[in-house]
Amino acid sequence: MGRDSKVKQEFLKPKLIGERFQGHSVPLELLKDFSALEEMLIEVAKWKFKQEHPDRERIQRNFTNGIELQLTGVDEGSAILKIVLAISPGLLFHPNLPYFEQARTEIVNAIALSVDDRPQVLPPSYLSYFDRFGRGLRPGESIEFSRENEIVTYSPEIRKKLIRSSSVE
Repeated sequence: MGRDSKVKQEFLKPKLIGERFQGHSVPLELLKDFSALEEMLIEVAKWKFKQEHPDRERIQRNFTNGIELQLTGVDEGSAILKIVLAISPGLLFHPNLPYFEQARTEIVNAIALSVDDRPQVLPPSYLSYFDRFGRGLRPGESIEFSRENEIVTYSPEIRKKLIRSSSVE
């Protein structure tokens, strides 16, 4: 079976704000940032797994097998990226899916805490991923994430705050 046979579940719809994103287009250089976001999501998902299973010494070897993040489209309204979790066919429910959902929540919460200048919950080692996520944003540009009934805005200024919180030089 090919990639297209995977079950796809909407996961994130970040909205890119700024002149470069008008006409729902995304400069290819910015895709590196979303690759860094994917790495951060995986690592935070593993951290959430460890928190829930403190008796385990290691993460299971195939933690991400059968599940991957994919960009499936760009909607209008500046540029709204459609990012889905693609789950291998035959799996009605991937056992690690809840950890990816928790990771998404933790990352958006970290951004929101930084906006409000509140202490971070995520350990510094995970906050350090913000050094690579958002690097391609220019002044006046931002990425909006939805959280419940609220919009959380990630800008170059917020990125700098998160990097400082991670103690990354």
